[in-house]
Amino acid sequence: MQSLRLTLMNERELEQQALVKAKHRYHTTVSRYRENSQETETAVGRLALSSLSPFVEAELSKWKVKAVRQAGRGHAAFPLIDAASTQKTALLISRAVLDTLTTAKSITSLHMTIGKALADESLLELYRAANPPMYDYIRRNIYADRGDQRKLNYLFQAMRKQMAEVESPWTVEDRVRAGCVGLELFIRATGVVEVQTAYDSRRRRNHSTVVATEAMLDWLHKAHEFREELRPLFTPMVVEPTPWTSATDGGLLLSNLTLIKSEQSHPELTPASAPTLFSAVNRVQSTGWSVNQEVLKVAQHLYENDVAVPGLPSREPIPFPTVPADISTNEEARKSHGAEKARIRAANNKRRNRQLVVARLLQLAEEYCQYPTFYFCQQLDFRGRFYSLGTGLNNQGDDLSRSMLQFNVGKQLTTDEQFRFYRIQGANHYGLTHLSLEDRVQWVEDNITQIFHAGLDPLSHMAFWAEAKSPWQFLAWILDYSAILVDPLTPSHLPCSIDGTNNGCQIWSMVMRDQPTGVATNCTNNEQPQDLYAQVADAVLDTMEEGFFAHEWRKIGIDRSTVKGAVMVIPYSATLTGVSNTIYEWLQKKREDAGINPAWKSDFLGSNFLAQQVWRVLPDLIPAVLEGKAYLQHLVTLAAAEGAGVSWDLPSGFRVENRYMKKTLRKVHTNLGKRYHVSYVQTPTPALSSRRQRQTITANYTHSLDSALLTATVCAAKEVTHFSMVHDSYGCHAADLPAMALAVRQSAAELFNRNLLQELRDGLSKQLPEVCFPQPPQLGTLNPREVLDSRYFFN
Repeated sequence: MQSLRLTLMNERELEQQALVKAKHRYHTTVSRYRENSQETETAVGRLALSSLSPFVEAELSKWKVKAVRQAGRGHAAFPLIDAASTQKTALLISRAVLDTLTTAKSITSLHMTIGKALADESLLELYRAANPPMYDYIRRNIYADRGDQRKLNYLFQAMRKQMAEVESPWTVEDRVRAGCVGLELFIRATGVVEVQTAYDSRRRRNHSTVVATEAMLDWLHKAHEFREELRPLFTPMVVEPTPWTSATDGGLLLSNLTLIKSEQSHPELTPASAPTLFSAVNRVQSTGWSVNQEVLKVAQHLYENDVAVPGLPSREPIPFPTVPADISTNEEARKSHGAEKARIRAANNKRRNRQLVVARLLQLAEEYCQYPTFYFCQQLDFRGRFYSLGTGLNNQGDDLSRSMLQFNVGKQLTTDEQFRFYRIQGANHYGLTHLSLEDRVQWVEDNITQIFHAGLDPLSHMAFWAEAKSPWQFLAWILDYSAILVDPLTPSHLPCSIDGTNNGCQIWSMVMRDQPTGVATNCTNNEQPQDLYAQVADAVLDTMEEGFFAHEWRKIGIDRSTVKGAVMVIPYSATLTGVSNTIYEWLQKKREDAGINPAWKSDFLGSNFLAQQVWRVLPDLIPAVLEGKAYLQHLVTLAAAEGAGVSWDLPSGFRVENRYMKKTLRKVHTNLGKRYHVSYVQTPTPALSSRRQRQTITANYTHSLDSALLTATVCAAKEVTHFSMVHDSYGCHAADLPAMALAVRQSAAELFNRNLLQELRDGLSKQLPEVCFPQPPQLGTLNPREVLDSRYFFN
């Protein structure tokens, strides 16, 4: 009893510390923005900008009318203030003032800041009007990680090089006049700042500063206090989470946590209405964990000694390239050098961010070494997907984070089948999922000597495990397996998982009963694992017409990895633009890792070309996905025309609502590329957004079905005691993998042995009887029960 009290005290203390850390993290972020005079980059600052800009716009409109009709004080500033639209000018004035809201600024300095913002915007607009295609091209090539001033400098420098230089028509006097009028209008319209004048004894004259009013400062303080409560920092729990007994009761001890991560309440969700859901959530969050201290020691040693391993970034930045000797006379060399510097700068920024993430992870893992058991509280999103609460150290994190965790108790491997699953797990981590199960087992047997020695001395055999697809989880498996090789009775603490094969396409093949898609995604009993990504890559290579871009892509090489990201996003509402973006991201990584340098001028153009080739072959390879997607979008369009959203019930008892309302916001674009949302009505509208309904329905419906499958699997796997669930990756002890594999197949056969689209359509017809919803597409010949015999469905 005394031990329990101490543990509860520890948990309360840890949760309290997490709350304090979260507030400190929020304040640090806000302070950084304030130091750089970027108050409007904070959430509260954006809210102030959104709320106040309309009033400034209204005041500015009245001033313009008066300035045109008659002479008056400050009316000489009219040409610059009228150079942009009233809405845009009001936005720029408001942003300039609000950015310095918490730092008293001299009135002259603020006049110059406002005037410069208006003059820069006007000059950029002149450049855009002079050569729109070139202007748009330059803007698209601004690196997103640059600061505002760096972006602005880049724009002006690039335009002066690529176009005839445009002289700014605005003098310093023009800018000061415009800034003076802008500040006066802002004060008159909002009243949130005021001018204070005091005698400066050092300069022997009066000095005026612009400061926020007491009421505004009080509002800022309260608004930031509210925002910091919305950004909690969750850490693992050292006591078992309180079982969820309703949508609001359960989880952490101190925080007011809800089961569903949503602004809406769910009073209808109870163990009586959704027994399988609550059972699954409580089973998953009762899993005990501990830190894998052997992996932690290796990671700490490599990090402290700055040894670069995948997942552990080097502390040394990538050096900039040597400046070409002819950079002053060779324009091509100058462009190439500048582009390479920009890419390296972006890579170094990513590296620094990754260093912070790794440092926090290692620190948190070190702290939790003192606890033999800890837990991850579970929360659901509005589709029913499971999420483990834990910032940094989390079983749903990246490869390094997951390798740091093991189950708090181990289980011995006692049967040949368990050992077979265990060896397959190691081969999967190495990246051999394209091989047959027998070949994966054989690979482990062929490399048993290396595995054994790497487990005894991982630092001396780093070349072996570091080249794996998931090197840190592979290392964890090696260390675990080596101990079993020394003593077969050693219990395994390692989380081992079975993963779906392109889970989104799997789901749609069974929803539509489409045999070709089912075969391609391993929903049937295939002797060899099918690889949809490789099929798409081969189809692209076979059908791609020759030309400049095709030639460059063939030099780079098109394989499964090239198109994997693009194919994965198709079942989740991806458009051609989304496919192009995934290929672009792959291309940037390829540049960094392999040093490729295509001859095209823009990676955006190269990515878009390949995206079009992928898009063209998809109807022949995954027709079920595209047909189902089109049907869902048609349903929600018809419902939205009646002002109704779409909802459906999952077998777990969880109800999913697909309801996106129109926002009372107008988008204001500035030439620098910032997009501001300026609200004119502060209350949400009752009107449904048909566009967003169409954009989101496929992704939300697909995610809801993968959450339903996970829920059913957890409940069906009665022999399993520990769970590591990551959406379409189901983990448990190796000894329990056969039971987990059987449970997921049985659950999938039951879930998809029903006409889910018909049920969705019938539910909508009851909700909107006056609307004639079309019947769903005709089902194919695939029998969902074939998944029971599939060797590679989840493997």
